[in-house]
Amino acid sequence: MKKKLNKQVLRKDVASNKMLPKDTLLRIVRNKRGEVFVDHTKVAEGRGVYVLPNNISIKKIKQRNILDRAFKTTINRDIYEAIEKELMRLVNYE
Repeated sequence: MKKKLNKQVLRKDVASNKMLPKDTLLRIVRNKRGEVFVDHTKVAEGRGVYVLPNNISIKKIKQRNILDRAFKTTINRDIYEAIEKELMRLVNYE
């Protein structure tokens, strides 16, 4: 009988470039239609990036246009605002 090891799945935080456990991060997705949104389920179709849910990381994403580079496209400032509001709401509830 084989023992199954409990490996921790790691993902890179786009704001700090550190590898962190996946369950501590939030996922932002850009799907085929070009929509960018926060993926609460972490399984939505599309290209995803992960961010640590804290105020510093959220501000850094907006200031440095990190999503533009991660998704290799230009993201509208309105989308940045909406994502920032949603992430801040999630951070304040946790």
